[in-house]
Amino acid sequence: MDFKKIKITEIHPFVRCGVFADHLVHTDYVSPLEHRVFYIEQGGADFWVKDKHYKLQKNDVFYVSVGTPYKMEAFKESAIFVLYFDMTMKNSNFKERIKPRGIVHNSDFLCQFKLIDKNGEVDYLYLNSPVTVKWINRIKLQSIEDISNEYVISKLSGLVTILLSEMLDNQNMTIKRKSFVYVAEFITDYIHKNYSKKIVLEDFEELLNFHKNYLNRCFKKYTGVSIYKYLLNYRLEKATYFLMYTGMSVNEVAEKVGFENSKSFSTAFKKAYLITPSSLLGIKYKK
Repeated sequence: MDFKKIKITEIHPFVRCGVFADHLVHTDYVSPLEHRVFYIEQGGADFWVKDKHYKLQKNDVFYVSVGTPYKMEAFKESAIFVLYFDMTMKNSNFKERIKPRGIVHNSDFLCQFKLIDKNGEVDYLYLNSPVTVKWINRIKLQSIEDISNEYVISKLSGLVTILLSEMLDNQNMTIKRKSFVYVAEFITDYIHKNYSKKIVLEDFEELLNFHKNYLNRCFKKYTGVSIYKYLLNYRLEKATYFLMYTGMSVNEVAEKVGFENSKSFSTAFKKAYLITPSSLLGIKYKK
């Protein structure tokens, strides 16, 4: 089924119900007909969503979108709070809890809307945070009241929006952190393998499909230095070894570590180490 797309700024959740369970088991994948949040109040659970497996522990909060296949098995003596809700008030007259169905492609999903952000459809969110637990506990307090009360319905809608916003923000920050770590590790690995060749920032633009300024910011955040500075330091570090332990000439070393000529190499070497490259030639033989 093609769900309608909705942004976090456009949602107006309707909370159908919230229930407590001491033991939840779905040994086969099921499809939720609406959106669900699982809060591990005590104990834990094995949780599979799509092709990924999570071991949920106390205070973990897990959101699963409508139509996203999942299965789970709670540990013994666990206490789990499950929230059932839609992204809009379209079905606010229907307040019953509906059990999930097996994986079928033509299900009559109660909620036709799926949350999206800049990374695409949001199938699930996972977070363990004091802030998230605070909001889920407020939702728990409200959801045990009269769900037909307009004030309670409105308040729950706002609380669920805040909860999802917190979880979405955390996921995006995690993706961003992983992104700059990946960028930095890719560039360092490339430099280590290709330092003897000509390397310019435009090379990384083409390889990673990001602007060179963004790549430099990511790299500096991870390493503390710019890409150029890291490349220079690595070349000089390798040059030191070649000068001391290989018997190569200054000219040969300069070419070996990627400098255009021995003059630029000697200038950079002396600026970094306050000595000339030639002073290190064959030093292992002098000991």
